[in-house]
Amino acid sequence: MGDMAPRRRPVGGPARRAAGALAALVLAGVPGAAAGAGIVAGPDGAMWFAAGERIGRVTTDGRISSFAAAGPRSAVGGVAAAPDGAVWFTDTRRRAVGRVAQDGALTRFPVADGGPPLGDIAAGADGNLWVVADDLARREAGRIGRVTTSGAVTWFAAGTAPGSGLLWITAGPDGNVWFTAASGRRIGRVSPDGQVTEHPVAAGVPVGITAGPDGALWFGLIGAGRAPNAVGRVTPDGAMTRVPLPRRVVPLDIATGPDGALWVTGVGGEVARVAPSGGGATVFPAHTEPSEDGMRIAAGPDGNLWLSEPGRVGRLTPSGVRSSFPAAPVVLAVRRVRGGRAARVTLRCPPGELVACRARVLLEGHGRRLAVARRLVLTPGRRVHASVALPRPWARALARGRLLRLRTVVAPRPAPGSAPFPGGAAVVRRAHVLRP
Repeated sequence: MGDMAPRRRPVGGPARRAAGALAALVLAGVPGAAAGAGIVAGPDGAMWFAAGERIGRVTTDGRISSFAAAGPRSAVGGVAAAPDGAVWFTDTRRRAVGRVAQDGALTRFPVADGGPPLGDIAAGADGNLWVVADDLARREAGRIGRVTTSGAVTWFAAGTAPGSGLLWITAGPDGNVWFTAASGRRIGRVSPDGQVTEHPVAAGVPVGITAGPDGALWFGLIGAGRAPNAVGRVTPDGAMTRVPLPRRVVPLDIATGPDGALWVTGVGGEVARVAPSGGGATVFPAHTEPSEDGMRIAAGPDGNLWLSEPGRVGRLTPSGVRSSFPAAPVVLAVRRVRGGRAARVTLRCPPGELVACRARVLLEGHGRRLAVARRLVLTPGRRVHASVALPRPWARALARGRLLRLRTVVAPRPAPGSAPFPGGAAVVRRAHVLRP
């Protein structure tokens, strides 16, 4: 029981550690860091998203289904809705693109020729799919690929130096596709016939990019030096401006919302709304513990924004009300009760959820795991206290005036009528201290 003595807490919270880890991956030009957990509005009125080795689909009322789209040892990266009525994706490990029909039928097209792994994917105005490929570790020059709906691929040199970190790509309002080169610190434009034009970005690292409501392209910009984090704007002729973000928002992905504003995900789990006309940013705080793999965002057919990260998807209304699927309760507190012979865990289902929170809740530490609630069901906004008896060694330690360092484990469960989350729902672990 010697490990029950007080310990120094690590510097920085989960959001800060997630920001540091993700920023390092983005700066290193790792395709999976940006393309992972991509999400897009599908042609069937649902949202489609990447989920490890699978493709997930969530309806606007929160019902989830999944398709074994990629297979073992695959990593689904970007996803895009194509003009042929299907959803296309990149497989960052197998160097392939795939097509998923609305009934889940899969067609795969290998595009590897020994080149770098694939990153993001977008549907172009020319009816083709466009992908980025880059690999900083191998010092290969980045490439842009044009993929027809029959699977034929044509590669174009992106014109950047090796290891430029081509991560995001999107269709522009000018009929071209646009991309960001994070490590190379450039914004690029590719015409339908493969002509590449690049614009350097001063004092910052460009990340997610999207077509704005004003005929320009907007992109996230991680600050460098004294330059703050920002949202950048580039016109089709290359003129750039920027809108500063609050310091705590380290941008990752960006989308134009149904309200005509730009919506930016932060690596700490927050979401910022930026009006194209200026006036600063409105920040909505994180809904859950942030993922170190970051969060993607896309506008949905229901007038809301949709978010995706490994293990969960979420909905965000333009007024800032967030919900997640599967919905999971939040642990508010853990306290000792009954003279230190038991622990009481206080949980709440966030009031903004669309469906009830369902989860298995555990308390673990010092080689033991205690079941607090095996099949907890909470309606949105409801709070509950659940108690569990403590093992005798734990109770004796508290009686002797020692601290108990424990963790709560919340494992979400699917709602009735919804399939299990593809690849497994995100399990939230949170540290707690029981005091004498």
